[in-house]
Amino acid sequence: LEGRWRAALTDSQSALAIYREQCTGVSWEVASAQAIELWSLYQMGRMGELLERVPSLIKAARERGDIYDATTLRTSLLNAIWLAADDCDQAAFEVHDALRAWSPRGVHMQHFFEVYDLAQIDLYAQRAAAAWDRVTARWAALDDAMLFRVCDVRCEMYFLRARCAIAAAAAGRKELLADAERDADALDAEQMAWPAAFARMVRACVAAQRGAPDAAPLFSAAALAFETLGMELHATVARLHLGRLLGGTEGVELVGAAIASMRAERIKN
Repeated sequence: LEGRWRAALTDSQSALAIYREQCTGVSWEVASAQAIELWSLYQMGRMGELLERVPSLIKAARERGDIYDATTLRTSLLNAIWLAADDCDQAAFEVHDALRAWSPRGVHMQHFFEVYDLAQIDLYAQRAAAAWDRVTARWAALDDAMLFRVCDVRCEMYFLRARCAIAAAAAGRKELLADAERDADALDAEQMAWPAAFARMVRACVAAQRGAPDAAPLFSAAALAFETLGMELHATVARLHLGRLLGGTEGVELVGAAIASMRAERIKN
């Protein structure tokens, strides 16, 4: 919740060792600790490791009939492994198929995962209007279910809605840049480093669309903020945008390094 991904990774791995070696009847606890471990890897940008591990974990969860674990592994932040593999269709299938096995009653974390993942797929497939409509249509239901009282849900959704607004603005709805700025304000209001880094990235994208002279420094500041937090893939994306904005020799080098970094994490496109 505080964005201390390295500590979360280490502690969840220690917990998993205790559960597996010393405990019985702890399938929920194992699945939850494992989720924290894998989500931490995602935030740290270790996509290659997730691509290597998650499919076999899904197979094992399904073989033992663990719906909770299988749903978390196929959705949540981990659904991005199929986008890294450049496979939107499989990403969408995993979400829809996983949620078919989930209770239709109420609004749960798994329904947050559903909205988040499908909107990310929309963004990846350049369906900006669909992404914006999906997030805004489900926002009130998630809020009414009190899911936004959970810090990381709230921050990820502010960042997601801002990205949807920016993408829709790039497709012509320029008025939505103001909505993205409001979400950046909300992220800054959290007064924590990782949502503040999200806010810097949002403000950089808004400035770039407006042709503002401070876009490059904002991308540079976002990259530094993400790097400080150990969010290497986020930092790489910020440097990629900075390179495209700068152009010239420096820009080409930044873009080339960013693409090489993503390829090293097995990101296809």
